[in-house]
Parts: sequence; C-alpha cells; structure tokens
Amino acid sequence: MSKNRLIIAASILVVVLAGFLFGKQYLNKPEENEIQAFLEVLVNDLNSKPIESVRIHFDVQQPRKELARLLNLLSGKTGLDARFKPLYKTAISFTDPEIKMINERLSHVKVNMVLSHESLPDFESELNLDIRKDGANTFKVIKINGEELFGDFVAYENAIRAKMYQADEIYSPQTLAAFKTAEQLKTKYDSVLWFSYVDGRSYFYVVKGEWNVNAVIYGNGPKPEYSMGLVDAEMKEIVPPDYSLIHNIGGTFEGLIEVEKDGKRGFYNLEGKLVVPVDNDQIIPIHDSTHIAVLNHGQDYYWLNKDYSISEKDSTIRVDDIMNKVSKQANRYRVSENQIQNLLEYNSREIHGCLYLAPSHLVDWKIMYQMTHFKNPLRKKVEFFEISDWIDIRLTKKIQPADWLETIFYSIRDNYIGGRSDFYDTEKVMMVDKKNNQIHSFDISSDYPVDIECNEIRAAALSDTEVEIKTDHSFDVKIQGKYLQAMPFYHYYRLENGKMNELPNKRIFSFSKYVKIDDRYLKGCFRYGDKKLISPTKGMLEYIKMEIYADYDFKFEDKSWIDMFEMNMMEYKPKHSNVDDQLTEIDRYNINWIDKKLQTFDKKLAVLK
Repeated sequence: MSKNRLIIAASILVVVLAGFLFGKQYLNKPEENEIQAFLEVLVNDLNSKPIESVRIHFDVQQPRKELARLLNLLSGKTGLDARFKPLYKTAISFTDPEIKMINERLSHVKVNMVLSHESLPDFESELNLDIRKDGANTFKVIKINGEELFGDFVAYENAIRAKMYQADEIYSPQTLAAFKTAEQLKTKYDSVLWFSYVDGRSYFYVVKGEWNVNAVIYGNGPKPEYSMGLVDAEMKEIVPPDYSLIHNIGGTFEGLIEVEKDGKRGFYNLEGKLVVPVDNDQIIPIHDSTHIAVLNHGQDYYWLNKDYSISEKDSTIRVDDIMNKVSKQANRYRVSENQIQNLLEYNSREIHGCLYLAPSHLVDWKIMYQMTHFKNPLRKKVEFFEISDWIDIRLTKKIQPADWLETIFYSIRDNYIGGRSDFYDTEKVMMVDKKNNQIHSFDISSDYPVDIECNEIRAAALSDTEVEIKTDHSFDVKIQGKYLQAMPFYHYYRLENGKMNELPNKRIFSFSKYVKIDDRYLKGCFRYGDKKLISPTKGMLEYIKMEIYADYDFKFEDKSWIDMFEMNMMEYKPKHSNVDDQLTEIDRYNINWIDKKLQTFDKKLAVLK
C-alpha cells in the first residue's frame, strides 16, 4: 500500500556513510522465523517495558539519550518534544515484515507503522531496521532509519498543529506579507521559491520554467528547463531571471549576490548592477590589503580589487600562496543560523526550515553542501526536520607529501537534528597541485568504531601523478571464520588531465593492487573476531594473497575461498583456472612478499611448539 503523505517533506540533505562495504548475498542465512520471533519480542517490550529495558535489543552508535528519545517516539510514550505526550497514536505492526538477507549475519527488515489522530486520516509510514545475528537466537538492531522516520513524525505532527493554531500564531507578520506578495508574483513567474529579508526589505527568488530541487541541487534525474531571478517587494528585478542558481544575499561579500549560469559565477549588487561578470570558473575570497578575491578562468588567474575592478591576467598568482589568504582558512570555524546573514525562508506553509546556499567556492571544495537547513526563527509552534544546529569545520592536518603537492584535511562535524540523533562526521581532502597550479577536492570515507582509539588520515605522494590516502574504516566481512570489523583502508588517486581521479579497486586490502607491500602496511588498528589487533593475523595475510587472485576471477580449488570472495568481493565471478598472465608486476611482487611473511609465521609457530 502506498503512503498517503499529507505534507511535502523538506529537501533531504543527508550524506549516508557506507557502514558495510563489499556486502553480497550469501546462502547461509538466519532463518526468517528467528527474525520474526525477535521482532515480536521487540514490539512487546516497546509496548510494555521501560525504555531503558528495551535498549538491550540495540547496538547502535546513537548516544544513549538520543536512542531513548527515538524509542519513546516509536512506543508512543512521548511526542517530538520529549517533555510532552504525543499528539497522535503510534501503531507498529510486525505482521508479515519484509525481510532481506544481506549476508549470513546481517538482515534488513521493513515493517509497517501507522500514525493516527482524530482530526486527520491515518498516516502510513515504515520502520526500517538492520539486524545482526550475534549467536543462536541472539539478535541486535544495529541501525534504524531515523531520518525518514523522524520526517514522518514531523510532517504528521505539524499537520495536527496547523489545525490547532491560527496562521498568525505560526507565521510572523513578515512571512504572512511575503506569502501575499508571492501570490502576486505568480502572475509573472512560474514559481516563487524563497524569501530573504535584508535591512527590513523583502526579496523573492523567482523561477521561470520548471523547478525541481532534487534534479537541480542533487543531480537526481534530468535537469529541467528553468531560469532563476531575484525581485524585491515592489516586483523590481534585482537579478534578471537568467541564472541557474542565486545564492544568499551577502553570502560571500556584504551587499553582493553571487549568481551562477552554466558553471560560471559572478556578482550583482542590491541595486541590480552586474559588478562581476558571470564568466568565472571560481571566485576565491581572500584577506588582502588591495584585493578581495582571486578569479579563475581555466588555467588563468586574475585579482578582484576592492573597487570590483579586475586586473589583467597575472601569471604570478599561485594557489598555494592564495590558500593562506583565503577567507575562513582558519584552524576552525562554525556555521550556524546565528552567524549567517539573510537565510532563505521557504515560500511554503509546510516546509518550516531556513535555507543556506553556501558560496560556490566552499561547495567546489566540498567544505559545505550546496544546501544546508537551519531553524527558522520566524516560524512558531512547529517542529523542524532535517536541520543543522551548527556545523564545525576543522583544519585537521596540513602536510607536504611531495614538493608538487600540498594536502589539507578538513573534518566536518554536523550537529544534525532529524532522526539521525547523533553527530555526523565526514573527512574532506583538498590537494593543492603546485605543478599545475590547481586545487582538487574530494570526500574520504572515514567511519571507525568509537571504542578503538584510532582515526588516522594521512596522504603520501607515490609519484608525480599518484597519491595514496590512508584512513581507518569499519567493515563487516568474514575472513577465515571470523569477522573483520575495522582496519586501515587505502585510497589511490591519479592526476589525469588536470583532475584527481580515484583509481578503481575491488580489494579490501586495496594497497596490494597499487604498491609493493612493506611492513608499514601491516601496522595499524584492526578489530578481528571482536579483538583489537595492531597487525593482521596469519589468516588475514593468506586472505590478502588470495584476494589478489580473486581480483582476476580466479576459481579456487578450495570452495571455502570461493564462498568467502562471493560474499566479500563485489562482482567476483570464479571462472578462470589460471590468471598468471593477468598478474601485474606489483601483484607478483606482493604474492612473493606475502609468501615469505607466511613462512616467518610458520617458523614462529614451530618455535612455540
């Protein structure tokens, strides 16, 4: 049965980290009736026991307090505000759950949930759980779909509140006036997306054509035909509707509005004058006595002066020098609704958050998302969904792995409210390519168990075109009868045609594909068979060797190896009886190196005996 959603949920700004890499279907699965029995115990406990007693069924990363909040919502003990009773009834049905086996240990379960209130039709939702089998008839919930679930709670509760209060109790006079102006503007434009208020004046983000936030901002589906502009309350066009995106007023420079079209950037002022032509690939704001920014056109750079005049092309501008002058290039800074001017308010009576469209250079460098949501101080008596209280940006490390490359690591901590119920960390990498006078930026997965004091991230240049980045990462793969749950993981990048591209790799021990192994690659923080290790075991070393062959779809005589790689390696198809002619020089070296290391293990065992 499809959901009968009453309200348009806010635009989703979620970056989901892969908690389990390399998973695949596996034949030796937990029985569905075992999972069904566990679910029945779980729902009975939710309905009849204190929340602290229900926590025994969960092994999740959420803080204890936030998990309790979510369980109280599920059990109908409290509403979104944990201090008060819920406005609606919650009914979870574990009858006929949808169960999908991920591997022999993990299952994904989807069950139905219904929210009900006397003034509204029932609201159908879903509860999605990832469940791990820890032993005979022993299961734990290791992940719960907090984001989607919380959104349904917020939508339904706000629908109830809309019937409980008058419009002027929810919306400010400023917002109600903007709603009226937006209706008038719809006679000239196809839609009015957002409002912004600057020095007591209202501005409206208007669109001609079709607007689709998922396609435009997140790239989900074909991009629609549209153009965006900015008008004031007197319906005067400040920015003509010719652009693909218009940012927050004053977001980069006070009194200026950044605009984008076909990947090019420029600025208007609030009088409607184009002060910086929209022909720049990148605009990098800096702190300098005479300049406010550096303009980038392909391989060429120009100064933007304080009077908005533009210099001639200047071949002396070097990106490694200007990075020291970049605005916000501090060791740490915080973004919050209290520090951002002129946040955008949705032209919507249902979507209540405020919107921040980050300056393009921060988006290019992957320091900020294109859109971030904060609480809207102009909306009262409503709950908010998918918002950030604040975002911390930290310059975690700055090293020089080679003369031609400087690497900067950013750690982004987003205090995200909306079902995730915990902080959300990501690592961002900026590489200053001195050789080509360019900046490269990309995300690095770094998701490590909190009970192991490791979270290393470092870079090393392997050549004048290749870079290795080491992180620590969580896994859940079975090796030689035990689960490898955490280990160092290596990413490899190659500079090609002015871009830093990640090299393909199916191997868990990815270093065996691109570098000749030495003892450094066997040192780090591992968790294997629920034990903390500082180096791989003999069985893990054997796996590293066999993984090299499996990468070429080698068909092992020992079926246990085939089963292992069918579970752990994406797209493994055992079909070749001999792959010697496909092995690279690095592969051959590493196989020989591991053989010698395994002989050392055998000698140590002989001495022990």
